[in-house]
Amino acid sequence: AYQRLIHDLHTQVASLRNWTKLMDSSKYGNKSAREAAENIPKVAEEILLQVSAAKSNLRFENSVLLEKDIRACVEEATTQAFNASPRARVVNLIRLVPRKKVVAAHDPIQLKRAISNLVSNALDAARSTVEVELVHSSGEVHIRVRDDGPGLSQEDAGLFLRGRKKSTKEDRPALGLSNANHIVQSHGGKVVYRPNPVGGACFEIRMRG
Repeated sequence: AYQRLIHDLHTQVASLRNWTKLMDSSKYGNKSAREAAENIPKVAEEILLQVSAAKSNLRFENSVLLEKDIRACVEEATTQAFNASPRARVVNLIRLVPRKKVVAAHDPIQLKRAISNLVSNALDAARSTVEVELVHSSGEVHIRVRDDGPGLSQEDAGLFLRGRKKSTKEDRPALGLSNANHIVQSHGGKVVYRPNPVGGACFEIRMRG
């Protein structure tokens, strides 16, 4: 987590250094100094958000991966998120899970948390429908969480996955997607975002299986 933090902070720290030099230099004029003064707090806030995400992620480093049927993990995480959501009565939840076992190395507790985070976000964003799909193909497991809400840009989705965006509901870092991404990375996988073809968002967990 520390190594990833250093890598992710490189650009922001370089940007902060450049803006600071610009503000302190007299040769660029007052306009550049004002622009630098406006941008320094923004970059500093991005750095603090990234550090908060990394601090939260440290507790996921020691996952024990077990070769087990992953269907139970998907079902339990989905049910947990749905039952906890205040929108459960107005959102239709669709589950697409294979009848046959899907065996993959995973930490059930941690992966359940990652899936639950994705489903919770989808329930918050959805207009009427959330779809959770488990697919096992060519040695890979794909867990897709789709909603029919407003969706996200690729840039914003990337920032959320890296813990560099604030919550849209409260004035605090939005760490749900970042934590989910980190858990999946600790499983040797990744979280991929793409727009839902029917509108909305689709976050997909990809793992070996």
